[in-house]
Order: sequence, then structure tokens, then C-alpha cells
Amino acid sequence: MNFKKIAISAAAGAVMLAAAVPAMAYYHPMSGVSVMNTGSINNTSVNVANTGLNAASGKHASVTTGSAVSLQETQNMINTSVDSSKKGSVKVSNFGSINNTSVNGSNTGLNVAGYKGSVKTGGAVAGQGVTNVVNTSVGAGM
Repeated sequence: MNFKKIAISAAAGAVMLAAAVPAMAYYHPMSGVSVMNTGSINNTSVNVANTGLNAASGKHASVTTGSAVSLQETQNMINTSVDSSKKGSVKVSNFGSINNTSVNGSNTGLNVAGYKGSVKTGGAVAGQGVTNVVNTSVGAGM
């Protein structure tokens, strides 16, 4: 299984979810720019990799596993306003709420080796990143 593809797909899904959040904007050329953004994102993600819980029973039995790697990336962008109108009058009102709940784990443990048996496992790696960008306004008139 290609963990890099899974991590990239998860990040792309989070960005698409952030883009689907409703936003309201208003522009009036005579009075300048007025933008009002609202938004709320709730993320819950669980990511686990496991090569553990192996048993080697019987004389000279053995189990060998590879590594368990769990990578998770969550990216949220909410209420980003870009203005290139160069008008002097700008009013921006933002509200953003992001709740992230993430569980990420990796293990190769809880293995049992019977009489003269052996269990060899690879390493366990867990990595997690969360990036939130909230209420960003950029532009000539802002």
C-alpha cells in the first residue's frame, strides 16, 4: 500500500471540504468592497497502521513483519478574501470556527512467540500534521 498516496488523498479531501463551506461576499463598485464571511469546519479523523498481534506457536515457528507507518495530514482554509480592486473603502467581517479531532497511531507490538518461536517486526512510525488558516484578507484596498 502506498502511504504517500493515502496521505495526499486525505489532504486533498480536507482542502475540498474547506472549499465547500458556504461563504457570502458582497461587492458594490460605487462604494468600494464589502466582504462578510462565515464558516464552520468539523474534522474527525482516525488513522492507524498495525502489524502487531501476531503469534508464532509450535516448535521453531516464526513471524516476520514489515514496518507499520501511519501518516496523517489535515489542512483547512476558511474565509480567505482576495481584493485587487484598489478601491479605498473596504469593510471585511469574518467569522471562522474549526474543530479538529485527530487520532493517529502505529504499532508492531502485542506479539507472542511460543516454545522456540520468534517474532520479528519492523519499526512503528506515526506522523501527524494539522494546518488551519482562518480569516485571511489580502489585497490592494485591504
